[in-house]
Amino acid sequence: MSPQHGSNLLGAVVALLVLAPAWTPRLHAQQHAVGTDVLTLDAALTTALQNNLNVQNAQLGVRKASASVGAARTQRYPSLNLDAFGLYSFTNQGYTVPAGALGDFPVIGPIPATDTTIHSIEGPYGSASVGLSEPILQQYRIGLVIEQYEVQEQMAQQGLRAREQDITKDVKQQYYEILETQSALEAAVASVAFYRELVPLVAQYVEQGVSPEYESLETQARLARAEHRVRSESNILASEKERLNNLLGRDPKTPFSVSEETPASRAGYPSMAAAESIAVAQRPEVQQKVLGLKEAQTGRSITKSEYIPTLNFVARATRLFNVGFVPSTDVSIGIQGRWDIFDWGRKSQELARHDADITQATNDIRDVKAQVTLEVDTRMRDLEESEELVKVTAVTKAAASEKLRVLTNQYKQQAALLKDVLQAESELAEANTQYQNAVLSAWTAQAQLDKALGER
Repeated sequence: MSPQHGSNLLGAVVALLVLAPAWTPRLHAQQHAVGTDVLTLDAALTTALQNNLNVQNAQLGVRKASASVGAARTQRYPSLNLDAFGLYSFTNQGYTVPAGALGDFPVIGPIPATDTTIHSIEGPYGSASVGLSEPILQQYRIGLVIEQYEVQEQMAQQGLRAREQDITKDVKQQYYEILETQSALEAAVASVAFYRELVPLVAQYVEQGVSPEYESLETQARLARAEHRVRSESNILASEKERLNNLLGRDPKTPFSVSEETPASRAGYPSMAAAESIAVAQRPEVQQKVLGLKEAQTGRSITKSEYIPTLNFVARATRLFNVGFVPSTDVSIGIQGRWDIFDWGRKSQELARHDADITQATNDIRDVKAQVTLEVDTRMRDLEESEELVKVTAVTKAAASEKLRVLTNQYKQQAALLKDVLQAESELAEANTQYQNAVLSAWTAQAQLDKALGER
């Protein structure tokens, strides 16, 4: 291979290295062609919200809270119970009615005329009764209890929203990290290709006495480092994909490839003041604190309702078996009431505790609204800053690419030293890394701002 031919080949490889980021969609298309499923970000989010175990547990929490509401509502309806017992008597109990106990009449005389003993039946006997009880004055308190459970159900729903937002942020973050690592891997592959073409060319120059021996050794060492970087980035990419699969609730070994995403833009979001209002209205943390205040207020009303006496409508039918002397059947209806007129100050103390709970809940609302506002402001500034950094690093990368191109052409004309070319390649690699990190920071800032706004 002639030096001129080798220089042309080196120039082609340098062009490959410089244009590697622009070839990313083409490399992705080649990956998709071998049968690997393409996982878009929207598909990943949908799968995670359906299959993630933490989300499913939060959904079960909502179901449990809903069941508690249903159970509380049944307290409004009449209760129906059946009581039955059976006994065996080993003694014959007698009941003696003294003479004249039922009266002494002039014509008839005393009733009974003499002392009379009535003997019970010895052996088995029993009874069965059916009772119905319908709360009357307690309906107000039951309504408050139902309202409290409904608030708890709403809090569970907000907890589910919070869990979904956490999973959404985690999935986005992991997806963007995969994109960043994939880009770094592609740059490392291009770097390996560059050095694999450069090593034999420099070796040829050494044989011809154009270059010293250490330049050949240095290029070989750089090739080894580039190959190691490919292996390292490949391992990182495999681990990140396994973590994303785990977030999606599927087998960590499930193969997939990711699709390109456009870096975030601050222009797509509302103004800071509007964003603060949106976040306060949407964030589940705020809604949970508001519901916590409502729960505390309802708890106080429930305790206060204990001053109201209980009043039930009752009905009961009783049947005795194998029992003599007394009637074997009884049917009755009536009203049953109870009023605790003195409780040693228990209810007043509980009301004081509820008052403190209400004050705490009010303070919590103010605190969480302030925290949400501060978080939104910070996340919007982070997004704006990261967007600017993407632009800066993109210009830096373009400058490094142009520098490598110029030095490569000079090296082909033997007007530049190899160390300058290698230094330019290192600067381009560093510029690529900074650009990738800036893009990842922009994606991360976007995901964090979406969560701060209460978006999924």
